[in-house]
Amino acid sequence: MKNTKRFIAVALMAIMMLGATFTAMAANRSVKELTAAEKIADMKIGVYFKVKVPAGVPNADKITIAEITDEKIIASAYDNSEYVANVVTQDIQKSVKPEMNTTVKVLARQIFDVQGVKSGQVTLALGDNAKGYKGHLVVASHYNTTTQKWEQMDKLPEIDENGCITINFNSYSPIMISVLNISEKYLKTDGKYSVEKTTMTPQQVLTGAETKSPKMGE
Repeated sequence: MKNTKRFIAVALMAIMMLGATFTAMAANRSVKELTAAEKIADMKIGVYFKVKVPAGVPNADKITIAEITDEKIIASAYDNSEYVANVVTQDIQKSVKPEMNTTVKVLARQIFDVQGVKSGQVTLALGDNAKGYKGHLVVASHYNTTTQKWEQMDKLPEIDENGCITINFNSYSPIMISVLNISEKYLKTDGKYSVEKTTMTPQQVLTGAETKSPKMGE
């Protein structure tokens, strides 16, 4: 009987040591970092929004939407998309009503450049693809060329019935929108996050006609 107990004890100890070894191996295994080229390729995956300034919005003829071509910024946009998907969504989760029993996720994303606006609101039409996301909330980010970091808008823009959103930044650089799987009804009224409703009369400060966008390599 004593020998049996001793055998079991030794076996359990061996199993524990083996488990500890595997745990250490897993902890030391490095996660593969994507190359810049892989990040750029990844950013091309997903729903594509043909962003433009809707007709009838004040200064629509003075604001242009351009494609991001700077590969360094596109690669950094991938890093921001990971941050939004894994960190920002977790923070938003804290403001979701418990009874909704929903995990906040990113459904689609797009990056683009807004030219002609120095600060304030910009209303954007995301195209026909966005009409299916009516009521969905969006995380809006912009790339601060001074700090070389991405920053998130305080409020969550809401996609209206025409597929439009209004974003609001103190300065404009490349923009990323990350469409979430939740709407306003999911949020607590006393939570950290509030909603930016779409307006067709955005309050904004335009840049001079001679000003060009440095992030587009001009």
